[in-house]
Amino acid sequence: MQIEQPTSNIVTRGPMVCRALGTLALLTLAVTFTPSRAEAQIESVRVMRIQLHVHTANESEAGTDAPVWVQLTGRSSERFWLSKGTDDRKRNQYDTWDVYIPSVRTIRDITQIQFGIQGSDKWCFDHVQLILNNVSTAGPDSRRVVFDKRGRFLISNKPSHRRLGVPNEIGIADYRELRSHRMWNLSAPRGSLLRAIPLRIPREILEANIEAILGDRMGPTGEYANLKWGKKRGRSHVQVSKKPGNARNQIHVDLDLNMSGRRSLFRAVDLDFTLTVEPGTNQVVMVASDIDPGLSRFLKGATLGIGVLGENVVRSFLPGEMPVAVVELPDASLVNPWFDNYGNLRVN
Repeated sequence: MQIEQPTSNIVTRGPMVCRALGTLALLTLAVTFTPSRAEAQIESVRVMRIQLHVHTANESEAGTDAPVWVQLTGRSSERFWLSKGTDDRKRNQYDTWDVYIPSVRTIRDITQIQFGIQGSDKWCFDHVQLILNNVSTAGPDSRRVVFDKRGRFLISNKPSHRRLGVPNEIGIADYRELRSHRMWNLSAPRGSLLRAIPLRIPREILEANIEAILGDRMGPTGEYANLKWGKKRGRSHVQVSKKPGNARNQIHVDLDLNMSGRRSLFRAVDLDFTLTVEPGTNQVVMVASDIDPGLSRFLKGATLGIGVLGENVVRSFLPGEMPVAVVELPDASLVNPWFDNYGNLRVN
């Protein structure tokens, strides 16, 4: 059986991307791909968690502080900003980002891997892994890698690079390349791991997903672009914990943020709120309540470019409902979700 895939909008590149000169053409490819039985079976697996594990090249000025996005579908409106509280995208460093795209419900919804950069800087990287449904707290699980590619990839907005034809976005893999990869299948033990329904979601995974979702919304085109990650005041910029007074299905979340600009105690926003998990659906919806913006004295009376900043401005930072991708369970209904004393989500 043939699977007809919609037109891809990936910009294809030569193998030596960092050295690419001249005009790079935008190719529109209509791909028809006939998968084997093992490859076809993976397409229907529900996506519980998406991670990208990327290595910044070990060369001068390879890293960047500029905003970077990734696109995993054919819709540019679903580009996801990669932003963490830690200092990421540094020379010769591996970074792992969680990615949350609501329309990606099964593996067949992932049609490409494309990166882009904004701002007058460049980023050169040489290793990309796509990891799905990882429940390990020790880092990326190699058994759940479904795509792995090495090379030299450069994206840049520097005028000198733009004059030479270096792109500011790059396609790592299109629909056909993803599905022809040797890891894009359900061969053992990957099959049972990708299909497994976790009954315990570790606190660290909840924190990683919240960090990813809010980091994307703080990107240049996000609705909270006036907020940035601040100085870490605990073990991480996003801390989930069980507090006295929390109900069985509630958890406390603390965020260390800053208003735009350099990190400063005078611009700190130490945001605290409660998340309540609701039962009865395979997509856990966490409703934010009891929001305490924790504004510094400076911010409470400051007049900024957006006008006088009051507590209501920061209270609007969080939507009424916050879906957390990792707790969208495949083919299962959550009868009684609850948080244990360590902040882990239990669904049994």
